[in-house]
Amino acid sequence: MKGLIGRDGLDDGEALLLHAKRVHTFGMRISLDILFCDRDGRVLKIYRGIGPRRVTRRVSGTHTICELADGAGWVVVEGETLSFRDL
Repeated sequence: MKGLIGRDGLDDGEALLLHAKRVHTFGMRISLDILFCDRDGRVLKIYRGIGPRRVTRRVSGTHTICELADGAGWVVVEGETLSFRDL
């Protein structure tokens, strides 16, 4: 339930996956790239460099949200399909 609140950052290649429709960055110390994906992992919307104390809008069709360190999602484009694996 805490997610990234209070963390100083993410390790290289690390991300947080959430089953949610939108996210907030209240209580966070870092900026994030946020990817909104459908059930098949297709990227519907990307918010880049979202700083603390912000709330994203809902994105229709979202099943999974991927939170990455600010700048880590620069190689991803909307419409691309991602696959997720647990390490």
